[in-house]
Amino acid sequence: MSLLIRSKWLSLADFEGRKGWISLFLIGGVVASLASVFASSLLLVLGGGVWIWDCFRDRRLRLRMPPFKFFMFAFLALVLISILFSSDRLASALYLKKLLKYFVVFLLYTYLTREQIVKGMNWVFLVAGASAAWGIGQYFWLKDVDLLNRIDGFMSHWMTFSGQLMICAVALAVFLAYLWKAHGLGGWRQRVLFLCFPVVLFALLLTMTRSAWIGVAGGLFVLVASLRFRWVLAGAGIGLLVLVFLPSSFKVRLYSGFDLRDETTRGRIEIFETGLRMVAANPLTGVGPRMVAAEAAGYRQEQEFPEWAYQHLHNNAIQIAAEVGIPALLVWLGLWLWIAYDLLGFRRRKREDQLASSLALMALCVMAAFHLMGLLEYNAGDSEVATLIIFFVSAAYAVRRQEGGED
Repeated sequence: MSLLIRSKWLSLADFEGRKGWISLFLIGGVVASLASVFASSLLLVLGGGVWIWDCFRDRRLRLRMPPFKFFMFAFLALVLISILFSSDRLASALYLKKLLKYFVVFLLYTYLTREQIVKGMNWVFLVAGASAAWGIGQYFWLKDVDLLNRIDGFMSHWMTFSGQLMICAVALAVFLAYLWKAHGLGGWRQRVLFLCFPVVLFALLLTMTRSAWIGVAGGLFVLVASLRFRWVLAGAGIGLLVLVFLPSSFKVRLYSGFDLRDETTRGRIEIFETGLRMVAANPLTGVGPRMVAAEAAGYRQEQEFPEWAYQHLHNNAIQIAAEVGIPALLVWLGLWLWIAYDLLGFRRRKREDQLASSLALMALCVMAAFHLMGLLEYNAGDSEVATLIIFFVSAAYAVRRQEGGED
């Protein structure tokens, strides 16, 4: 590892001056999110602190607004309105703490350079590989694994761990495709990252998290289809072979999602229906941020499942509509559609710039995985997963900003 740190591959040569320190703290916060929520938050706060000092020293507000800023501010306004109508305004107001993390988007967009982005991704993928390796060790040697006690890597919960692995697996696949096309995979640095890919995928399989499996399959499908559409059939064939040779315990876990007699499947359906009843009763402002668990008892119709099962609604769209209302959900969906449209435009206009094109594709693939997982899990509320999404999307926009000559 010391050799890796001493090499130009992971050196700090591109992080000089106040701007460099801001970028270093921001990227450090993203990388640390794979290992420690506290360390990640501390580094992001330090980055924000240096930014404030930078603005004070220069007597100017150094902050660029990304093209999708309208949706972010509109969503914030609707959240504030929802808080006003919440039955517990103080509890709902704590939701704003989570939204503060999205301020990192503006800083990443303002300060990141191409070189910093590439090095940051190297760090992200290496730490993800280390976390995955630790998770594999947990599965085979360190834990008595079952569905209520699964591997969690460097995290404290398997759902967060699987969401991180899903995003990193998809992003790393795109990054390897970029390296292979731009430089080849003959160097030892490239081979290290290449070895991380199967480790991350294998650990993701061992998490037994079906929603993350679906997400990674969708993200890789977007990658394959964008590179060579005729490869889709080959990819589908490989996926079918993997499915055929999966151990029976993993097949049972996958197929149980289609079995209405399965307790977990019945529970998800009941939770979805409870959430839809919340939305129908509170369509404009929802029940209030952070109030789903407290209000669920008044909307559930079955008593088969414990109260803790209703802590969230296992679906991004239903959760957001139930918490802050249908208008906020429409703004949230509009944000992602705007970003997807932008990224497709980046791909079309900058195919000759392999890095810019690859970062746009990476963000598209990661978004596809994120939203597919979000059909069966409330991963938008997971701050560690959100940090990774913020980084990969912001990276594509930051490179586009530099191409526009805004530096």
